[in-house]
Amino acid sequence: MLTHTYRVPRFIVAVLVLLGARGLSAQTDTSGAAGVEASKRALCWRPRPELRCGGYLVTEFAAERALLSSSDDAGLRFVGTLGPMINRGPAAAWGVLVSFSTDDPDQLGLLRAEGRYRKWLGSTSGIDIALGLTQKSEWYGLNPEVPVQLRGLTAAVGIEQALLGLHARVDVLRGGGESEQTVFAGVRAGGYAGPLSVVTLVVGFFGLMAMAYSGG
Repeated sequence: MLTHTYRVPRFIVAVLVLLGARGLSAQTDTSGAAGVEASKRALCWRPRPELRCGGYLVTEFAAERALLSSSDDAGLRFVGTLGPMINRGPAAAWGVLVSFSTDDPDQLGLLRAEGRYRKWLGSTSGIDIALGLTQKSEWYGLNPEVPVQLRGLTAAVGIEQALLGLHARVDVLRGGGESEQTVFAGVRAGGYAGPLSVVTLVVGFFGLMAMAYSGG
């Protein structure tokens, strides 16, 4: 009888110890999750997944070289891109971006507006797919005094690691009785220094434009 009454308290103590251990473990996990949640930002200047950021701002410089083109004038162009990306789940982000380029013959012009999808591969890397509308002015021999306005579709696929990326792009344009199809290969770099990235984008891009048109 004494043995029976002695075993019951031991069993209860063992259960209480197990429950206490589980409670401490749950408390530790909760505090860890709270710490992660507290460190999450609504908007980041560097691309990060949902665990770190609700979204991020794209500030990119790119150099795109024509590999194949129906136009003899297609060559190297410098592109600046700006726009928001919003994380949708832990592995994907969506956004709308606007790009300006030195592709126009006499001015810095709006090149394209497109939607971009990112598939996150890690905390700083991802695959990007983009589709949108593009436009440019082009000189043709039939009327060299007036540039022809071309408009059409653009699509791209690329990969990015940290702040550097590579991409391939296809532009299909028509206008003024002319058509142009070009395949580009591009190298890009992203900005991340807080608000200074926007200033860097503007100053640096206008500097590249000045160099392009001065022949430097």
